[in-house]
Amino acid sequence: MSPLLRRLLGTIALWTLIFLAFEFLLFISGAASPKSHWYELTLKESGIARDLTIKLYGFGLAVIAVLFAAKAIHRSSARKH
Repeated sequence: MSPLLRRLLGTIALWTLIFLAFEFLLFISGAASPKSHWYELTLKESGIARDLTIKLYGFGLAVIAVLFAAKAIHRSSARKH
């Protein structure tokens, strides 16, 4: 694996872990509130939290897309050699 690809995958993995940690914190904070579901707190009551949650989900989908693209590029370059 090339150093550039390794660095790219490491960065993506790091940001994915940060994303998952933030989602976990949202879950914990919502579970500690009197609301029945954590997503009711984030998606229905707070516009800022809703926007941030939507952006984080978009970022998560982008990370998955980049991972699949990197894997495809790696496979195609491995076939050439």
